[in-house]
Amino acid sequence: MPVGTYGHIRVQGTKGKYRAIALFRDLDGKTRQVERGGTTKVQATDALKLALRDRARLGTGITEETRLEEVASLWFASVERAVEAGERSPGTAELYRRQMESVVVPGVGSLRVREATVPVLDSFVQTVRARRGPAAAKLARSVLSGVMGLAVRHGAVRLQPGPRPQPGPRRPTEADTGPHPR
Repeated sequence: MPVGTYGHIRVQGTKGKYRAIALFRDLDGKTRQVERGGTTKVQATDALKLALRDRARLGTGITEETRLEEVASLWFASVERAVEAGERSPGTAELYRRQMESVVVPGVGSLRVREATVPVLDSFVQTVRARRGPAAAKLARSVLSGVMGLAVRHGAVRLQPGPRPQPGPRRPTEADTGPHPR
């Protein structure tokens, strides 16, 4: 049984007092029996399913159904903690916050994690590039990378989707043009 899942639900009891029981594979890999009660078989089963759903989320909070806006908020909270710990520059955090609030969340914040595929996010970044320029696109890509990285670490997606950097036009270097007269 995979981690975060449960087996067959069985219901026991008598009229007015039922227990729904299932085995659940916890996030530590151990399988445990979970049970909930109710006055009807349906109530007991529903209570157990709710408990199992909540138990599967324990420690994560981010699932494939979570909206990117929520993940972005959690990601930015981690950026703020890094600033407080002296691991990030306050200026970088401010840039990320502005880009997140003015570009990323309005553009893709309503998507669910499962909907944030490479083609969708790449199209978004290309739109940002066309409307706001390459610097804004690069910053949006950085924010999306952090947001989707958090979703990956919480098990909401298996691989980190997101646009990969596309090389921009190269500036000629001295090696291309030869030495400049001084």
